[in-house]
Amino acid sequence: MEQKQEYDEHFKIILLGNNAVGKSCLLRTYCDRTPCFDEYMDTMGVDQEIKPINVFNKRVLLRIWDSSGAPKLQNIVASYFRFVDGALICFDLANRASLSGAKEHVARLRTIRNDIPIVLVGCKSDLKKRREVTSKQAKELADELGSDYLEVSALNDMNVEQLFTQITLQIYLSKQLNKIKPTLDKCFNNFLKLNNPNRAKLFTEQHQSSPIKGEIRAEYRAQFAKLFVSRRVDEVTEFCRKTLDLIEKTNYFYKQESPVLSSFLTSPLSNALKDILDVLNSMLGDMMGFTAANELIYQKKSIEHAL
Repeated sequence: MEQKQEYDEHFKIILLGNNAVGKSCLLRTYCDRTPCFDEYMDTMGVDQEIKPINVFNKRVLLRIWDSSGAPKLQNIVASYFRFVDGALICFDLANRASLSGAKEHVARLRTIRNDIPIVLVGCKSDLKKRREVTSKQAKELADELGSDYLEVSALNDMNVEQLFTQITLQIYLSKQLNKIKPTLDKCFNNFLKLNNPNRAKLFTEQHQSSPIKGEIRAEYRAQFAKLFVSRRVDEVTEFCRKTLDLIEKTNYFYKQESPVLSSFLTSPLSNALKDILDVLNSMLGDMMGFTAANELIYQKKSIEHAL
Protein backbone atom coordinates (compact mmCIF):
# COMPACT_ATOMS: atom_id res chain seq x y z
CA MET A 1 0.00 0.00 0.00
CA GLU A 2 1.31 3.44 -0.90
CA GLN A 3 2.17 5.55 2.14
CA LYS A 4 0.19 8.76 2.45
CA GLN A 5 2.33 11.86 1.92
CA GLU A 6 2.46 14.18 4.91
CA TYR A 7 2.87 17.93 4.52
CA ASP A 8 4.03 20.60 6.93
CA GLU A 9 1.69 23.23 5.49
CA HIS A 10 -1.32 23.51 3.19
CA PHE A 11 -1.71 26.80 1.29
CA LYS A 12 -4.50 28.03 -0.99
CA ILE A 13 -3.59 30.34 -3.87
CA ILE A 14 -6.01 31.97 -6.30
CA LEU A 15 -5.24 33.27 -9.80
CA LEU A 16 -7.19 36.43 -10.61
CA GLY A 17 -7.39 38.43 -13.83
CA ASN A 18 -9.50 39.17 -16.88
CA ASN A 19 -10.47 36.45 -19.32
CA ALA A 20 -7.78 35.27 -21.77
CA VAL A 21 -4.83 36.86 -19.95
CA GLY A 22 -3.12 33.47 -19.56
CA LYS A 23 -4.08 32.22 -16.08
CA SER A 24 -5.03 28.68 -17.12
CA CYS A 25 -1.96 28.26 -19.33
CA LEU A 26 0.23 29.49 -16.50
CA LEU A 27 -1.25 26.94 -14.14
CA ARG A 28 -1.04 24.09 -16.67
CA THR A 29 2.61 24.82 -17.36
CA TYR A 30 3.38 24.85 -13.64
CA CYS A 31 1.44 21.73 -12.67
CA ASP A 32 1.67 19.55 -15.77
CA ARG A 33 4.89 20.92 -17.32
CA THR A 34 3.09 21.06 -20.65
CA PRO A 35 3.15 24.37 -22.54
CA CYS A 36 0.00 26.05 -23.83
CA PHE A 37 -0.43 27.26 -27.38
CA ASP A 38 -3.06 29.48 -28.93
CA GLU A 39 -6.22 27.56 -28.01
CA TYR A 40 -8.50 29.25 -25.49
CA MET A 41 -11.26 27.87 -23.30
CA ASP A 42 -13.01 30.07 -20.76
CA THR A 43 -12.80 28.86 -17.17
CA MET A 44 -16.32 28.31 -15.88
CA GLY A 45 -16.18 29.58 -12.32
CA VAL A 46 -13.12 28.21 -10.52
CA ASP A 47 -10.92 25.23 -11.46
CA GLN A 48 -8.45 23.61 -9.07
CA GLU A 49 -5.00 22.03 -9.27
CA ILE A 50 -2.91 20.44 -6.50
CA LYS A 51 0.87 20.78 -6.42
CA PRO A 52 3.51 19.93 -3.76
CA ILE A 53 6.46 22.28 -3.26
CA ASN A 54 9.42 22.56 -0.89
CA VAL A 55 10.25 25.89 0.78
CA PHE A 56 12.44 26.57 3.83
CA ASN A 57 13.02 22.81 4.11
CA LYS A 58 9.26 22.36 4.57
CA ARG A 59 6.92 20.23 2.48
CA VAL A 60 3.98 22.38 1.37
CA LEU A 61 0.88 21.31 -0.54
CA LEU A 62 -0.54 24.02 -2.77
CA ARG A 63 -4.22 24.08 -3.65
CA ILE A 64 -4.33 26.48 -6.61
CA TRP A 65 -7.59 27.97 -7.82
CA ASP A 66 -7.82 29.22 -11.41
CA SER A 67 -10.70 31.67 -11.55
CA SER A 68 -12.78 32.97 -14.41
CA GLY A 69 -12.36 36.59 -15.39
CA ALA A 70 -15.94 36.88 -16.69
CA PRO A 71 -17.79 39.74 -14.95
CA LYS A 72 -20.95 37.64 -14.52
CA LEU A 73 -19.00 35.01 -12.53
CA GLN A 74 -17.23 37.34 -10.13
CA ASN A 75 -19.67 36.66 -7.29
CA ILE A 76 -18.74 32.96 -7.51
CA VAL A 77 -15.03 33.84 -7.61
CA ALA A 78 -15.38 36.17 -4.61
CA SER A 79 -16.86 33.34 -2.54
CA TYR A 80 -13.37 31.77 -2.51
CA PHE A 81 -11.59 34.88 -1.22
CA ARG A 82 -12.03 34.25 2.49
CA PHE A 83 -10.26 30.89 2.18
CA VAL A 84 -7.17 31.96 0.24
CA ASP A 85 -3.68 32.51 1.65
CA GLY A 86 -2.25 34.36 -1.34
CA ALA A 87 -3.11 35.57 -4.84
CA LEU A 88 -1.48 35.91 -8.25
CA ILE A 89 -2.96 38.91 -10.05
CA CYS A 90 -2.52 38.26 -13.77
CA PHE A 91 -2.69 40.53 -16.80
CA ASP A 92 -1.72 40.21 -20.46
CA LEU A 93 1.36 42.21 -21.47
CA ALA A 94 -0.15 42.46 -24.97
CA ASN A 95 -3.43 43.93 -23.68
CA ARG A 96 -3.28 47.28 -21.89
CA ALA A 97 -6.89 47.05 -20.68
CA SER A 98 -6.09 43.90 -18.72
CA LEU A 99 -3.71 45.90 -16.52
CA SER A 100 -6.62 48.06 -15.34
CA GLY A 101 -8.59 44.87 -14.86
CA ALA A 102 -5.87 43.53 -12.57
CA LYS A 103 -6.26 46.57 -10.34
CA GLU A 104 -10.02 46.00 -10.13
CA HIS A 105 -9.52 42.35 -9.16
CA VAL A 106 -7.18 43.41 -6.34
CA ALA A 107 -9.75 45.92 -5.10
CA ARG A 108 -12.42 43.21 -4.91
CA LEU A 109 -10.06 40.81 -3.18
CA ARG A 110 -8.99 43.37 -0.58
CA THR A 111 -12.54 44.14 0.44
CA ILE A 112 -12.51 40.63 1.94
CA ARG A 113 -8.81 39.79 2.45
CA ASN A 114 -6.61 42.85 2.88
CA ASP A 115 -3.82 41.01 4.66
CA ILE A 116 -2.66 38.31 2.25
CA PRO A 117 0.41 38.38 -0.03
CA ILE A 118 -0.16 39.13 -3.70
CA VAL A 119 2.13 39.16 -6.74
CA LEU A 120 1.31 41.09 -9.92
CA VAL A 121 2.02 38.85 -12.91
CA GLY A 122 2.66 40.03 -16.47
CA CYS A 123 1.74 37.06 -18.69
CA LYS A 124 2.77 36.29 -22.29
CA SER A 125 6.18 37.93 -22.08
CA ASP A 126 7.09 35.97 -25.24
CA LEU A 127 4.84 38.28 -27.32
CA LYS A 128 7.46 41.02 -27.50
CA LYS A 129 6.25 42.57 -30.78
CA ARG A 130 2.65 42.82 -29.56
CA ARG A 131 3.50 44.20 -26.15
CA GLU A 132 1.31 47.09 -24.94
CA VAL A 133 2.38 47.31 -21.27
CA THR A 134 5.94 48.29 -20.35
CA SER A 135 7.78 46.89 -17.35
CA LYS A 136 7.84 50.40 -15.89
CA GLN A 137 4.06 50.74 -16.09
CA ALA A 138 3.53 47.34 -14.50
CA LYS A 139 6.04 48.02 -11.72
CA GLU A 140 4.36 51.33 -10.95
CA LEU A 141 1.06 49.50 -10.44
CA ALA A 142 2.78 46.82 -8.35
CA ASP A 143 4.25 49.56 -6.12
CA GLU A 144 0.79 51.11 -5.81
CA LEU A 145 -0.65 47.73 -4.82
CA GLY A 146 2.23 46.97 -2.43
CA SER A 147 3.19 43.82 -4.29
CA ASP A 148 6.09 42.27 -6.17
CA TYR A 149 6.00 42.11 -9.96
CA LEU A 150 7.15 39.29 -12.23
CA GLU A 151 6.85 38.70 -15.97
CA VAL A 152 6.24 35.13 -17.14
CA SER A 153 5.72 33.10 -20.29
CA ALA A 154 3.74 29.89 -20.04
CA LEU A 155 4.68 29.09 -23.63
CA ASN A 156 8.44 29.28 -22.96
CA ASP A 157 8.15 28.23 -19.31
CA MET A 158 9.94 31.42 -18.27
CA ASN A 159 9.76 32.35 -14.55
CA VAL A 160 6.74 30.07 -14.03
CA GLU A 161 8.22 27.93 -11.27
CA GLN A 162 9.92 31.00 -9.77
CA LEU A 163 6.54 32.74 -9.56
CA PHE A 164 4.85 30.00 -7.55
CA THR A 165 7.90 29.59 -5.33
CA GLN A 166 7.90 33.34 -4.69
CA ILE A 167 4.25 33.54 -3.62
CA THR A 168 4.63 30.39 -1.49
CA LEU A 169 7.61 31.88 0.33
CA GLN A 170 5.64 35.06 0.97
CA ILE A 171 2.66 33.13 2.32
CA TYR A 172 4.88 31.06 4.59
CA LEU A 173 6.64 34.13 6.00
CA SER A 174 3.34 35.95 6.49
CA LYS A 175 1.89 33.02 8.42
CA GLN A 176 4.98 32.73 10.62
CA LEU A 177 4.80 36.44 11.48
CA ASN A 178 1.11 36.11 12.34
CA LYS A 179 1.88 33.18 14.65
CA ILE A 180 4.36 35.19 16.71
CA LYS A 181 2.43 38.47 16.51
CA PRO A 182 0.83 38.16 19.99
CA THR A 183 4.27 37.62 21.56
CA LEU A 184 5.78 40.51 19.61
CA ASP A 185 2.86 42.77 20.52
CA LYS A 186 3.47 42.00 24.20
CA CYS A 187 7.19 42.77 23.88
CA PHE A 188 6.41 45.95 21.97
CA ASN A 189 3.92 47.13 24.60
CA ASN A 190 6.56 46.53 27.27
CA PHE A 191 8.94 48.63 25.21
CA LEU A 192 6.43 51.48 25.02
CA LYS A 193 5.73 51.34 28.76
CA LEU A 194 9.42 51.48 29.59
CA ASN A 195 9.81 54.47 27.33
CA ASN A 196 6.88 56.41 28.83
CA PRO A 197 8.26 59.74 30.10
CA ASN A 198 5.38 60.04 32.60
CA ARG A 199 6.61 57.01 34.52
CA ALA A 200 9.72 56.80 36.68
CA LYS A 201 11.00 54.05 38.91
CA LEU A 202 14.32 53.61 40.63
CA PHE A 203 16.89 51.50 38.75
CA THR A 204 14.56 50.90 35.81
CA GLU A 205 12.87 53.83 34.13
CA GLN A 206 13.93 57.17 35.52
CA HIS A 207 16.68 57.53 32.94
CA GLN A 208 14.33 56.80 30.05
CA SER A 209 12.54 60.15 29.90
CA SER A 210 15.05 62.04 27.75
CA PRO A 211 14.03 63.42 24.34
CA ILE A 212 16.49 61.01 22.73
CA LYS A 213 14.59 58.05 24.14
CA GLY A 214 11.42 59.57 22.72
CA GLU A 215 13.08 59.66 19.31
CA ILE A 216 14.02 55.99 19.67
CA ARG A 217 10.43 55.19 20.53
CA ALA A 218 9.09 57.03 17.46
CA GLU A 219 11.70 55.44 15.20
CA TYR A 220 10.95 51.96 16.44
CA ARG A 221 7.17 52.40 16.29
CA ALA A 222 7.48 53.18 12.57
CA GLN A 223 9.65 50.12 12.00
CA PHE A 224 7.36 47.84 13.99
CA ALA A 225 4.33 48.89 11.94
CA LYS A 226 6.11 47.76 8.76
CA LEU A 227 7.19 44.39 10.13
CA PHE A 228 3.88 42.59 9.67
CA VAL A 229 3.60 43.53 6.00
CA SER A 230 7.03 42.05 5.29
CA ARG A 231 6.92 39.60 2.42
CA ARG A 232 10.60 38.64 2.15
CA VAL A 233 13.17 37.32 4.57
CA ASP A 234 15.54 40.17 3.76
CA GLU A 235 12.87 42.65 4.94
CA VAL A 236 12.62 40.87 8.30
CA THR A 237 16.39 40.66 8.67
CA GLU A 238 16.64 44.37 7.85
CA PHE A 239 14.15 45.04 10.65
CA CYS A 240 16.37 42.97 12.95
CA ARG A 241 19.47 44.91 11.93
CA LYS A 242 17.72 48.23 12.56
CA THR A 243 16.60 46.93 15.95
CA LEU A 244 20.21 46.05 16.75
CA ASP A 245 21.20 49.60 15.82
CA LEU A 246 18.57 50.91 18.24
CA ILE A 247 19.89 48.57 20.95
CA GLU A 248 23.34 50.00 20.40
CA LYS A 249 22.01 53.56 20.48
CA THR A 250 19.98 52.85 23.62
CA ASN A 251 22.95 51.31 25.40
CA TYR A 252 25.15 54.26 24.45
CA PHE A 253 22.79 56.86 25.89
CA TYR A 254 22.14 54.68 28.94
CA LYS A 255 25.86 54.71 29.71
CA GLN A 256 25.98 58.46 29.18
CA GLU A 257 23.00 59.22 31.41
CA SER A 258 23.47 56.51 34.05
CA PRO A 259 27.17 55.59 34.23
CA VAL A 260 26.80 53.98 37.65
CA LEU A 261 23.67 51.94 36.91
CA SER A 262 25.01 50.85 33.51
CA SER A 263 27.98 49.22 35.20
CA PHE A 264 25.74 46.52 36.70
CA LEU A 265 22.33 46.88 34.98
CA THR A 266 21.33 46.65 31.34
CA SER A 267 19.06 49.30 29.91
CA PRO A 268 15.41 48.20 30.30
CA LEU A 269 14.70 49.60 26.83
CA SER A 270 17.55 47.56 25.44
CA ASN A 271 16.18 44.43 27.14
CA ALA A 272 12.72 44.99 25.67
CA LEU A 273 14.16 45.41 22.18
CA LYS A 274 16.31 42.34 22.59
CA ASP A 275 13.23 40.29 23.60
CA ILE A 276 11.65 41.25 20.27
CA LEU A 277 14.84 40.38 18.43
CA ASP A 278 15.08 36.98 20.12
CA VAL A 279 11.55 36.06 19.05
CA LEU A 280 12.25 37.01 15.42
CA ASN A 281 15.62 35.29 15.42
CA SER A 282 13.98 32.11 16.68
CA MET A 283 11.39 32.31 13.89
CA LEU A 284 14.07 32.80 11.23
CA GLY A 285 16.07 29.98 12.77
CA ASP A 286 13.12 27.61 12.48
CA MET A 287 12.66 28.62 8.84
CA MET A 288 16.24 28.73 7.62
CA GLY A 289 18.41 27.10 10.26
CA PHE A 290 20.01 29.13 13.02
CA THR A 291 23.36 29.45 11.27
CA ALA A 292 21.85 30.93 8.12
CA ALA A 293 19.57 33.24 10.12
CA ASN A 294 22.41 34.53 12.27
CA GLU A 295 24.60 35.16 9.25
CA LEU A 296 21.88 37.34 7.77
CA ILE A 297 21.15 39.28 10.94
CA TYR A 298 24.56 39.71 12.55
CA GLN A 299 26.60 40.95 9.60
CA LYS A 300 27.15 44.57 10.59
CA LYS A 301 30.45 45.51 12.14
CA SER A 302 28.76 47.00 15.20
CA ILE A 303 26.60 43.95 16.00
CA GLU A 304 28.83 42.29 18.59
CA HIS A 305 29.31 45.59 20.37
CA ALA A 306 25.58 46.28 20.33
CA LEU A 307 24.86 43.06 22.17
